[in-house]
Amino acid sequence: MAGGETGSPGRPGPADCRGEKGSGTGETLVMGRCTRGERVDRKRKRRGILKRTALVLILIVLVAMPVLATESRVDGLGGIGLYITDDTNVFIFPGLLSQYRNQVVGELGTTATANADRTAGVNYYFADQGFDLGMYFNRGVSGVSDVAYTNITLDRMHMLMVGLGNLGFGIALGSDGFSDDQAAAGALKSESVRLIELLGGYSTDQFDVGGRVDINSGKQEVEGVSNNVEESGFGFIVNARSTIDFGSNATLVPVVTFGTGSNSVSNPAGPDTKDDYSGTGFGVGVGLSTMIDDMNMLVLAVEPFGYNSNKLKSDDGAGTTTESTVGTLVLPAFYAAVESQVNDWLTARIGVGQVFKKVSTKTDVGGTTTVESAQSFSDFGMAFGVGLHFGQFDLDGRFNESFLYGGPNFVSGATNNLLTRISLKYTW
Repeated sequence: MAGGETGSPGRPGPADCRGEKGSGTGETLVMGRCTRGERVDRKRKRRGILKRTALVLILIVLVAMPVLATESRVDGLGGIGLYITDDTNVFIFPGLLSQYRNQVVGELGTTATANADRTAGVNYYFADQGFDLGMYFNRGVSGVSDVAYTNITLDRMHMLMVGLGNLGFGIALGSDGFSDDQAAAGALKSESVRLIELLGGYSTDQFDVGGRVDINSGKQEVEGVSNNVEESGFGFIVNARSTIDFGSNATLVPVVTFGTGSNSVSNPAGPDTKDDYSGTGFGVGVGLSTMIDDMNMLVLAVEPFGYNSNKLKSDDGAGTTTESTVGTLVLPAFYAAVESQVNDWLTARIGVGQVFKKVSTKTDVGGTTTVESAQSFSDFGMAFGVGLHFGQFDLDGRFNESFLYGGPNFVSGATNNLLTRISLKYTW
């Protein structure tokens, strides 16, 4: 959902938190599509050679922001994709796959996205067999934090989806590894991390329901050491929305999302130590989409409530337990967007959002509260987008506002890219 999505481009917030990579802002997207939680990151050392940041691999995902399809269109509208008809929603509601068949999509990402991090996918309808197949390559891991291993990172996955009418299913796999067969005693010998995502959903003209299960594992091994760092986690998320006719040319879209997850890390700072992470979140919102006329669409959305709680419980192995809790309350969030078909080949978009939230933190050491604080924020964001249409090709982009101020290089002497995010789609 949109509310509280402080980390998504074009939304109130500092940066993209999805891991497109350039992520890791730590901002809570309470009802957002890439909630990581305003989490507690803790750096630890293990026997003087292993230094890792204690991040949650399976932390709560309230609605994972899709990383394929026309995300540049959603970006240019301020990120309110859940309240409109858009093919990015197939990753949230897999039952929609049959509505976006026979297309190839390439995501070039942002101007800072490396070639190796760009994504591509294809949806194809096997008419004789009566099913849809979606294949998505190099998809950025959504809704999970990258574990800060020394030599590896889990940031890319490959996904397969199948659509059978109103039903949709999917599986995504990601892994990375490192090994040094010549490691000396006390040196890092190997690292491995794996993630499996299972998706399913059911969609009709009146409602969509989607769910996802994440299962992760990871390990660090040191030559000559028996108590190695190991982690395992589990996450679950369910999203639902309804489409209700509101007059002759308007639609109401109420949305509900719930998620929970946990991650356990053994021996992060030495034998007998343990870190347990857990998170739970819930949010509600409602959008109104209306056609002002044949060429212009207006979307308004309000998310009156969203809450996300993340906890880290650490055992130092000597009888002292430390609990750190971060809770984020969104109350409320407002969004507005306009999409205008300027002519046959050009579409213009603008989106704005205002999020009010309160973040509270609490730390207990050995049963005694040592830190407790609360802070309120008000985040505002604005985005501009453009769409170019040539035959069966669509190019969507997020407009670079700096270009309006500085202009091209021959005018300002500075490099101001016209677009900061680009998506290309071919449909047949």
